[in-house]
Amino acid sequence: MAHALHPNYLDKHESAHAPLMHDGVVIKTNCNQRYATTVTSATYVAEVAKAANVPVQEFVVRNDMACGSTIGPAVSSLTGILTADIGIPQFSMHSIRYLSDSFSFDAFLLALIVSPAQLRAADSVP
Repeated sequence: MAHALHPNYLDKHESAHAPLMHDGVVIKTNCNQRYATTVTSATYVAEVAKAANVPVQEFVVRNDMACGSTIGPAVSSLTGILTADIGIPQFSMHSIRYLSDSFSFDAFLLALIVSPAQLRAADSVP
């Protein structure tokens, strides 16, 4: 999951990196490596999504804001597997009630079932 731009907290997001509901899957990046995404893995995800016509958004935490983490960095470092933290935009990340959108979820599923030919084409990205 990814923090969507919340109308009550617009100032909590970088203006160019504010995921919107119904705008597609989010690639999450953090300069302090709180997410496992690297330039290589982000490019790979973006190319696979492009091959499947799945919209992609980018999320970068503001430099002056604290950031949670995912299990991605630990899994990536223990396994050596190229990893990208991706998610679906939602409001109320740690609330008892989540609010997300079905479009981004459907797009996410479509990206997961991309044909092998499309994956091979994306794998040729330098």
